[in-house]
Amino acid sequence: MKNLKVIGVIAIIGIIAMLESPMMAIDQFTVDYYESVPVGGNMENEVVSNENMTLEKELISKDIIDGYVVETYQEFEVYRDQKGEVVRSIPTSKYDYLRYLITKPE
Repeated sequence: MKNLKVIGVIAIIGIIAMLESPMMAIDQFTVDYYESVPVGGNMENEVVSNENMTLEKELISKDIIDGYVVETYQEFEVYRDQKGEVVRSIPTSKYDYLRYLITKPE
């Protein structure tokens, strides 16, 4: 009788482990319809074809941390018209950091 309980517990643990495995979760969800949706705004009325987009970095801050000068740059999408004038500038989530050691002149 005790052996039957142990076998039952092992069988239940085995079934739970099988159901929780990654291979069982692969076929549970399917995507029937895919649509690309712009993030951060409605692009229905925007005209992008007349604008040139470039990625530019802008100095956001300059701090002194633990004997180093740390410069923080943020990347922006800059759109210009045919005359080269900035039409709009959109900040991205990309940041770059430059660190310079402060030394005393000898």
